[in-house]
Amino acid sequence: MNLRSKGFKGIAFIVVMLLMSSCDWLQFKDDSPVEGEKPIAKVEDQYLYKSDLKGLTGNEMSAADSINRVSQYINKWVRQQLIIAKAEDNMVMDEAELDRRLLEYKYSLLIYEYKKKHVNEQLDQEVSDEEIQEYYEKHSDNFKLMQNIIKGRFVKLSKEAPKISEFRTKFRAANIDEEELQEYCYNNAQVYMLDDSTWHNFDELIIGTPISDIPNKVQFLKGNKFYETSDDNFRYFLRIKDYKITDEISPVDVVRDQIKTIIINKRKVELSNKLEEDIYESAKENEDFEIFGQ
Repeated sequence: MNLRSKGFKGIAFIVVMLLMSSCDWLQFKDDSPVEGEKPIAKVEDQYLYKSDLKGLTGNEMSAADSINRVSQYINKWVRQQLIIAKAEDNMVMDEAELDRRLLEYKYSLLIYEYKKKHVNEQLDQEVSDEEIQEYYEKHSDNFKLMQNIIKGRFVKLSKEAPKISEFRTKFRAANIDEEELQEYCYNNAQVYMLDDSTWHNFDELIIGTPISDIPNKVQFLKGNKFYETSDDNFRYFLRIKDYKITDEISPVDVVRDQIKTIIINKRKVELSNKLEEDIYESAKENEDFEIFGQ
């Protein structure tokens, strides 16, 4: 018999009944230490009650989601209590030290939540282009490329596509009719990327094409502005407007979002530290604390 499966089915059954009723139907042996409340799970002398599940589910949740969440909670509680019981049987821990550490954790959690609330209320998440550019220039060595990137165009056409010769001429032309090129690709291309104002990961762009088999990608990028190749079923057209290779400094446009995140996270740290310092200085000025013996 699969005990784990049996246990899960039992929990699921209890959960369904909990959600369908007020739990009065449960006919547990009434050995619960809480008078008037019947338990829904027990590990040694520890009990879990319906009241412990308050807030786990809401009206916006489906019945299936509610059952799943409560089942997970009950199963987690059982596992946790089993481990706690085993730990208590096999470990000797100073009660005062345990209380001290629990209190320390409680205070740390309280401070963390208060700081997070303060930061969320005070944080300015607007980052200007000037701030991004300034940070980029000061820390550009931190933004070396991990891959080759290009600005360019890429089109994958079936060999049966119409007017390929005409398309080839227009694709290579100095003055491209953007609307005409877009319409042709929309109607005939298997894959196409025509935005040559944005940087693209070169390896991702050419994956699954004969170009990906070229051994020296850096030499390829340096030596080609236009490239055309084919396999059994398709023709591939690549036009390279600009490129950057691995280990070069990334263009600012590529790391703009990354820099914005860095700046915002830095503001969060500064707000958190300032809050702590302001509270301390205010208390010091108002003589709200005293350190004896100093």
